[in-house]
Amino acid sequence: MVLTPWRKTMPSSPTERINELAQATATLFERLDNVRREMVVYGSRFDRNEDSIHELKRTVAVIEERLAEMKKGVEEAGRRRSALIPSLVGAIIGGLLSFLGQLAIQWVRSRPS
Repeated sequence: MVLTPWRKTMPSSPTERINELAQATATLFERLDNVRREMVVYGSRFDRNEDSIHELKRTVAVIEERLAEMKKGVEEAGRRRSALIPSLVGAIIGGLLSFLGQLAIQWVRSRPS
């Protein structure tokens, strides 16, 4: 018979052997119950962590959506600004040409005939 760590000597009678086996079985069942309790605790922690991860994923998705909307807004504002610049340049050039035309007309009229 192989000696196990919890037993240092050989039992002398079958009754002692049965008692020792019963004690070892009780110890094993107690350890098994502890493992089951720990599994339940870790399982609930895992479920809570899994719920937190899903909540974080939803939050990240919302943030990405808002960021995409902001990027679209910035692009649209850039397009509006670039559409405004040619109009302003045209207005300035038109104003200058009108001013120069008025000066030319005044000069022609003020000349002695």
